Amino acid sequence: MRAEGFDDGKGTYVRSTATIEFKMNVGEELPLSEAASGRLQDMMRRKAWDYVAAFLRPYSHVAHHLESRVITEPESYVLRLIDPSAEKTVAGFPHVTGHVLPGPLAIKATLTDRSVAQLSTLLRPGSNIPLPDDLLLRAETEVRLLDDLDHAILDVASALEIFVDQIIELESHYAPSAAALRKLCEKGIYSKYDAVFRFLGRPSLKDMHPRKAPRDRPLPFEFLEFVRVVRNNIIHHGVRRFTIESLKPPGYVSPYLDRHETRDGSVVHSEEALGLITCARQIFEWVRTDGAPRR
Repeated sequence: MRAEGFDDGKGTYVRSTATIEFKMNVGEELPLSEAASGRLQDMMRRKAWDYVAAFLRPYSHVAHHLESRVITEPESYVLRLIDPSAEKTVAGFPHVTGHVLPGPLAIKATLTDRSVAQLSTLLRPGSNIPLPDDLLLRAETEVRLLDDLDHAILDVASALEIFVDQIIELESHYAPSAAALRKLCEKGIYSKYDAVFRFLGRPSLKDMHPRKAPRDRPLPFEFLEFVRVVRNNIIHHGVRRFTIESLKPPGYVSPYLDRHETRDGSVVHSEEALGLITCARQIFEWVRTDGAPRR
């Protein structure tokens, strides 16, 4: 425990302590022998950390505490084997403690009642965090904490692809023709966010663009092309660079070549990578709300 209960008077605190209670079948004669105690200690360590790890993923999603995504071991732990009928430590099992190197320490915002309710829902059996959203949070962690921009951009590109594929799979029964839908999907991700969306009765991502396109920030579809090109350059050439050539004939031709021209040859740095994550989140939000099907 470090700085538990710290309060700066603005509703924030630092806490790094979690208490977990779970039932387990001991399957050993009491009082415990030294060998049985050792076996149970190892079993409890594994089980306790499984529970902590299962908690951290939805917690980081709800609280946006990126540091919790890079915890690989509890900072310190105490294991107690309790007999619930006697409410006492089982005879022969010592209090086991351990310490590892300290994890990140930072002031974090207090969770609201709504956040606690959301976290409780996600921890129920059968609940899950949408994979595209989880990938974006991982990408942000990779930028802010790990300085791993290549993997962050790969995660953003993957999130955009998985997101649109999930939408199409969920709504494919609305397509007038299954064969025509497959043919449009075969044209790739740009077709999916445009022609396929229209085929399913949705607005194209291009409909998200404002009437007067600003020159100082990319349009959503322009951003989609940018991410895809940088992703391909990372995979095939090992550099997170944008090159306009792959958006020109003889293959796919971007309708935004004049806007892409100013970014040709640019390398993506930390601030730009964070901007890519923000743009992807905005696309997800729009598709789920204003970009809902027109039926």
